[in-house]
Amino acid sequence: MTATELVAAARRVLVADEPATRGLWSRIAAHLARQALETAVAEYWDHRSPGLSSANMRTQLICLRGWRGDTAVCRRLAFVWSALSEATHGRGGQPGRADLESWLEAVEAFHVGSR
Repeated sequence: MTATELVAAARRVLVADEPATRGLWSRIAAHLARQALETAVAEYWDHRSPGLSSANMRTQLICLRGWRGDTAVCRRLAFVWSALSEATHGRGGQPGRADLESWLEAVEAFHVGSR
Protein backbone atom coordinates (compact mmCIF):
# COMPACT_ATOMS: atom_id res chain seq x y z
CA MET A 1 0.00 0.00 0.00
CA THR A 2 1.08 3.56 -0.60
CA ALA A 3 1.45 6.14 2.17
CA THR A 4 -1.75 7.83 0.94
CA GLU A 5 -3.70 4.57 1.06
CA LEU A 6 -2.40 3.80 4.56
CA VAL A 7 -3.42 7.25 5.84
CA ALA A 8 -6.88 6.75 4.32
CA ALA A 9 -7.19 3.33 5.98
CA ALA A 10 -6.19 4.81 9.35
CA ARG A 11 -8.79 7.54 8.96
CA ARG A 12 -11.48 4.94 8.18
CA VAL A 13 -10.60 3.12 11.41
CA LEU A 14 -10.87 6.39 13.36
CA VAL A 15 -14.43 7.06 12.22
CA ALA A 16 -15.74 3.49 12.13
CA ASP A 17 -17.76 2.21 15.05
CA GLU A 18 -17.30 -1.47 14.40
CA PRO A 19 -17.92 -4.04 17.13
CA ALA A 20 -14.92 -6.00 15.84
CA THR A 21 -12.52 -3.13 16.56
CA ARG A 22 -13.87 -1.95 19.94
CA GLY A 23 -10.95 -1.51 22.27
CA LEU A 24 -8.52 -2.02 19.40
CA TRP A 25 -9.26 0.85 17.01
CA SER A 26 -6.66 3.15 18.55
CA ARG A 27 -3.83 0.66 18.17
CA ILE A 28 -4.96 -0.34 14.66
CA ALA A 29 -5.05 3.31 13.53
CA ALA A 30 -1.64 3.95 15.14
CA HIS A 31 -0.16 0.95 13.35
CA LEU A 32 -1.53 2.10 9.99
CA ALA A 33 -0.32 5.65 10.62
CA ARG A 34 3.17 4.41 11.50
CA GLN A 35 3.26 2.31 8.33
CA ALA A 36 2.17 5.38 6.36
CA LEU A 37 4.94 7.49 7.88
CA GLU A 38 7.59 4.84 7.25
CA THR A 39 6.36 4.35 3.68
CA ALA A 40 6.39 8.12 3.00
CA VAL A 41 9.94 8.45 4.35
CA ALA A 42 11.11 5.43 2.31
CA GLU A 43 9.55 6.91 -0.84
CA TYR A 44 11.33 10.21 -0.10
CA TRP A 45 14.71 8.45 0.10
CA ASP A 46 14.04 6.27 -2.94
CA HIS A 47 13.77 9.46 -5.01
CA ARG A 48 16.67 11.34 -3.43
CA SER A 49 19.21 8.92 -2.06
CA PRO A 50 18.48 5.32 -3.06
CA GLY A 51 19.72 2.88 -0.49
CA LEU A 52 19.08 5.09 2.53
CA SER A 53 15.59 3.66 2.80
CA SER A 54 17.19 0.40 3.95
CA ALA A 55 18.60 2.10 7.07
CA ASN A 56 16.60 1.95 10.28
CA MET A 57 13.90 4.58 10.69
CA ARG A 58 15.71 6.50 13.42
CA THR A 59 18.69 6.96 11.08
CA GLN A 60 16.45 7.96 8.19
CA LEU A 61 14.76 10.60 10.32
CA ILE A 62 18.10 12.01 11.51
CA CYS A 63 19.37 12.19 7.92
CA LEU A 64 16.14 13.85 6.85
CA ARG A 65 17.07 16.94 8.85
CA GLY A 66 20.13 17.44 6.66
CA TRP A 67 18.26 16.99 3.39
CA ARG A 68 15.18 19.10 4.06
CA GLY A 69 15.42 22.76 4.91
CA ASP A 70 12.48 22.66 7.31
CA THR A 71 13.87 21.29 10.57
CA ALA A 72 10.55 21.91 12.37
CA VAL A 73 8.82 19.46 10.02
CA CYS A 74 11.59 16.91 10.54
CA ARG A 75 11.43 17.25 14.34
CA ARG A 76 7.66 16.90 14.24
CA LEU A 77 7.93 13.80 12.08
CA ALA A 78 10.48 12.25 14.47
CA PHE A 79 8.16 13.00 17.41
CA VAL A 80 5.18 11.48 15.57
CA TRP A 81 7.14 8.34 14.69
CA SER A 82 8.21 7.96 18.32
CA ALA A 83 4.65 8.46 19.60
CA LEU A 84 3.26 5.99 17.07
CA SER A 85 5.95 3.47 17.99
CA GLU A 86 4.98 3.78 21.65
CA ALA A 87 1.32 3.32 20.77
CA THR A 88 1.87 0.31 18.52
CA HIS A 89 4.00 -1.44 21.15
CA GLY A 90 1.44 -0.87 23.88
CA ARG A 91 3.55 1.54 25.92
CA GLY A 92 2.14 4.80 27.20
CA GLY A 93 -1.51 3.86 26.84
CA GLN A 94 -3.76 4.21 23.84
CA PRO A 95 -3.74 7.52 21.99
CA GLY A 96 -7.03 9.33 21.50
CA ARG A 97 -8.67 10.32 18.24
CA ALA A 98 -7.37 13.90 18.43
CA ASP A 99 -3.76 12.75 18.81
CA LEU A 100 -4.10 10.25 15.98
CA GLU A 101 -5.69 12.87 13.71
CA SER A 102 -2.85 15.28 14.47
CA TRP A 103 -0.24 12.63 13.76
CA LEU A 104 -1.92 11.65 10.49
CA GLU A 105 -1.95 15.31 9.45
CA ALA A 106 1.81 15.48 10.07
CA VAL A 107 2.37 12.38 7.92
CA GLU A 108 0.20 13.81 5.14
CA ALA A 109 1.94 17.19 5.29
CA PHE A 110 5.35 15.55 4.94
CA HIS A 111 4.22 13.20 2.19
CA VAL A 112 2.53 15.91 0.13
CA GLY A 113 5.43 18.33 0.68
CA SER A 114 8.07 15.81 -0.36
CA ARG A 115 6.69 15.00 -3.79
